[in-house]
Amino acid sequence: MCSSDLPALLARALTAYAPVAAYQAELAEPYFAEAIGLARALGDPWRLSQILGWQARGAIIVGDPTATLTAAEEGRDLADAIGDGFISRQCRYCLGSAQLWRSDLAGAAAQFAELSATAQAAHDGLYHAAGLAGEGLVLAYRGEAGAARAAAEAAVANSVELGGLAAGIAYFALATAALAADDAATAQDASEKGGQHWNFLPGYAAV
Repeated sequence: MCSSDLPALLARALTAYAPVAAYQAELAEPYFAEAIGLARALGDPWRLSQILGWQARGAIIVGDPTATLTAAEEGRDLADAIGDGFISRQCRYCLGSAQLWRSDLAGAAAQFAELSATAQAAHDGLYHAAGLAGEGLVLAYRGEAGAARAAAEAAVANSVELGGLAAGIAYFALATAALAADDAATAQDASEKGGQHWNFLPGYAAV
């Protein structure tokens, strides 16, 4: 292997490893930083947008909306520029989540609505369900319990075959919508079902 190939190989390895370590922010951050630095130096917008998307996801996991916004905005812009729809949608989901955490309900609503529509058009079941779940959460926090439940139930219906994270997010939205409607039984049921899909996340407990 030519020595000039080593930075690109290292960037690929770091891109693969950093998301695995993302559940421990202090451990993951050096890997993200090195991968981003290498991708910038190589002038590789595809690799850079990919690692920024994962960095945004990692920031969501540790509950850092500021870091999420910073990584997701740059990642989205790069992905849009090179036509990588999947990474763009990943970043848009992260943006919507960060806006929701910051109580920017209008911004989050617009972000999730656009996400679910573009994902559906691209036949991307993962982010279609995630966008619907995000819409359900926003509507629940707005007190629009009926609309929130409809969006959350649509998210569940679109995610059951996918399982894992997609279903976990959908059931979380349904539990939240049910709480907004004072429906404790549905909230508990959705929480328990969601927990079955989130058990692979370290430290996760049902809503």
